[in-house]
Amino acid sequence: FKQLAKVEPEKGVAVHRQPFLAGFSAVELGVVVATSVFLGMAYMMANQINWADPALFVTYILVAGVAIIVPDLTHRYVAWKYGAVTEYQFWFLGTAIMFITAFFFRVVYAMPARLSINDSDKLSTRQQAMVYCSGPLVSVLVFGIFMLLVPLGGFAATIGLLGASMNLLSAVYSLMP
Repeated sequence: FKQLAKVEPEKGVAVHRQPFLAGFSAVELGVVVATSVFLGMAYMMANQINWADPALFVTYILVAGVAIIVPDLTHRYVAWKYGAVTEYQFWFLGTAIMFITAFFFRVVYAMPARLSINDSDKLSTRQQAMVYCSGPLVSVLVFGIFMLLVPLGGFAATIGLLGASMNLLSAVYSLMP
C-alpha cells in the first residue's frame, strides 16, 4: 500500500499503472479487496450482524465486491473506449462517512472508493454522458437481478436484499457530482 499513499485521491488524478489482472493494476486490486471488505463490514454494522459469523461475513464481502466491481468495470470500459485513463482509488473520507452513518444511523451512505478519470474534459459531451451514466445504469440493472432473488425466500432473499441495497447505493452515489 506504499504506492497507494503516493496517489493523491483528493485531487482525483488517475495514475496509469501496469495492468496486473483483468485490466486492474496490483494497487487497484488491493483497493478493490479492501473496499469490498469495508463495504461488507459497514453493511454488517448497519444491520447489526455479528462479524464473527464466517458464512455471513463472506457473503457480505462477496456481494459488496459485486456492487463495487461491476459498475466501476463498466465506467472503466466506456472511458477506455473513448481514450481516457482511469484508476480505481481508495477514498478515506467516503470510508469514514460510510462507517459513521452505519454506526450512528444504521444506514450505509457513502462508498469507500471512487474511480478517477483523466482527460474527461477532452471527451465530447455525449462521450462524458456515456462514461458517467454507464456505471449507475449497470448498478440499476444489477439491482433488478438481485431483486429477483427476494421472492425465493430464505438465504436467497437475504442475498437479494443485500445486493439490491448495495447496488442502489452505488447507483445513487455514482450520480452525485
